[in-house]
Amino acid sequence: MAIHNIFLSFLSKVSNTSIKRIVNEDMDDAIRDSIATNESALKYILYHTWQDKKTENTSFDKIYLLCTDGVMEHKDDNPSSYDIFVNQMCKFYNVMGKNKQDFIDSLHPVACGMDLDDISRIKSSIIEISKAILDFKETFTNENDEVRLYMDITGGPRNAAMILLVISRMLAYHGIIVDDVYYSGYKVIENGTDQITVHKVLDIYELFDIIAGFEEFKLFGSAKKLNTYFKRTENGESDSVNPTTTATKELLKAMDSFSEAINISSRGAFETSVARLDDSLSLVSNTVSDTDKDKFFDQELVKLLHKPIEQSYTTLLQHHHNHTSDELAYIDWCLDHDYLQQALTLFCEYVPEYAVEKGIIKYDPVEFNSYYESLQQDKDKRVLQAAIKAWNRAGNNIKFSTFYNVVMPDHDKNISEKDVRSMPMRLFNSINSARMQSLADIVNIKKDAVAPSIDKAISSYIKSVRNRKKEIRLKEKDPQKQKNRIQLIVEDATTQLKETCESLLNQHGFSLYVQDERYSDNYTLLEYIAFLHTILESAERVVSFNDILESLRKNIITEVLSKDEYKAYITCDASNGSIKFKQTSRLAYNTVCNGILDHLVGAEKHKTYKSLIIHRIPETKDSSLSAAELLVSQRKPYQTGVPLFDVSGVYVPQVALDDVAKTMKFIEQYFEIKKARNDSNHANKEALCKYTTSQELRHEMRKCISIARELSNK
Repeated sequence: MAIHNIFLSFLSKVSNTSIKRIVNEDMDDAIRDSIATNESALKYILYHTWQDKKTENTSFDKIYLLCTDGVMEHKDDNPSSYDIFVNQMCKFYNVMGKNKQDFIDSLHPVACGMDLDDISRIKSSIIEISKAILDFKETFTNENDEVRLYMDITGGPRNAAMILLVISRMLAYHGIIVDDVYYSGYKVIENGTDQITVHKVLDIYELFDIIAGFEEFKLFGSAKKLNTYFKRTENGESDSVNPTTTATKELLKAMDSFSEAINISSRGAFETSVARLDDSLSLVSNTVSDTDKDKFFDQELVKLLHKPIEQSYTTLLQHHHNHTSDELAYIDWCLDHDYLQQALTLFCEYVPEYAVEKGIIKYDPVEFNSYYESLQQDKDKRVLQAAIKAWNRAGNNIKFSTFYNVVMPDHDKNISEKDVRSMPMRLFNSINSARMQSLADIVNIKKDAVAPSIDKAISSYIKSVRNRKKEIRLKEKDPQKQKNRIQLIVEDATTQLKETCESLLNQHGFSLYVQDERYSDNYTLLEYIAFLHTILESAERVVSFNDILESLRKNIITEVLSKDEYKAYITCDASNGSIKFKQTSRLAYNTVCNGILDHLVGAEKHKTYKSLIIHRIPETKDSSLSAAELLVSQRKPYQTGVPLFDVSGVYVPQVALDDVAKTMKFIEQYFEIKKARNDSNHANKEALCKYTTSQELRHEMRKCISIARELSNK
């Protein structure tokens, strides 16, 4: 790693060419004489650099000088202020035994024009000098190389210090290290030589970092900048104030703790860190200032800076003050400060507990536990049953009951003991499972109602088209005209079938057509009708059989095409539900096609068609209200509150329809938002949550929290 040193200053116009003396005690007499104030800081830096054995051969790679037109101007053949500065520094190099050409080669003056009261000119100068320095930085290809900036803020016009500050912050942003900052104080001595004292003011400059650090914590809950600053001062890397006071240290630790809690989205860490932050802020407020000047400044500075933090964190701190809890306040804070991912995590974890704690949802522990354990056992059994069935299909013969009793002898053991999820989370997941099952049951009932009518319509369609095709073939002998007429009648019949099916489906809340683009790729009744249309137009097109839904293919193969009468024409692969034609004759196509069509009109197929009914018409009524109406209608007079679906022992304490509807909306919103967290946690390519933008998620989370707070006050 190589270190490259640069110097930055704003040259002043020299109006007094008399000799001034640098009075810093740590310099040799031979180099104390100065004319330009700006040369004092540069001499001071170089002198001490060359006095150190480690850096005796080190100098500045670049010396950047901002110069107004007045600084570069020559009057009456007198040297310019810039020339005076250069001549003085060349003399210094000679006295110190250094090559003045090295100094001359390092110079990089940047013209700033005449009027630095012109804001646009100031901005241009800032950009120009910053570009020049950054271009220099880019010449080093080793990423480990460091560029260190030494800055003199003494000279220049009234706004010079502000300009230099902006430039230095810009450079620091690009990774250039501000190593030290200097200011030369000037004192007029009557009847004597004027004096210059060089001051290191990096500690003052770095106060911007601590202020920025407090601002960062106020806005974002991040203590990164503060940690960097105080770690540097404690390690003696800066002359800045040392945070030795207990109050300051505790506040910094508390801020760091809060920052860590945000990063890991830990509920417990959040609560602990807020309590710690509250206590430390109180300690800072109540701390009596130390008599030591450095400590006094440190304490008073922190006192000045901590007030806005108290104001920004008021909601969180008040709960600690009052010994109350409102877990939702942490979510509010994250949303207010643009921590969406953390808000999602806390939302998913906090909301169920809040709902139970605040009595939005109530339950009987004994009754619910019994229900939950039975439910989990049933899930385990279903998984094992599926596994055993798959194993038996491979030629084994294992009885499920025997297997289960041998492998799971402790199946009656309390499952909740092994479930690490909290009771509120189990409760919520059970409610959601039951809610989704209830919705599915309602949908299934509607599908069961409409599927037989769809079956009749399709059967009539197939019979009608086949009969009319026979009539056309008997009457029309011209093959092309025959083909054209068949196409027309199939087209018309298919259009009529679609209209009939759409009308039937609409009566039960379904549609033949896509209602949600997320399901646009699903194989549905519409695609099935299209397949029938294809093979009714021409039996040869039965080769597209392998393109239809796999479950349908397997059903047709099992019930029809696997029979011996078709083996001469096709081979069937039952495992993936596909067929392959052995012959490409018209007879082969007609035989297979007619077999399929005969099968479809020969027996009830409403179960097959039921599986193809997918597209639901969006409800005009709010789904939460529909669910609430169902639950209220099922409530028995003797029951406490309104039972939540079939989850035993769980109920909404309120019985008014409006309150139940709000509770259902709250539950719906919670699980919809939870999908967003799952989408991000699992990096889902296709989002499951209907809220796809950060703005939507923030809005819906706030709505859900608002409903929760409203219900908790009932």
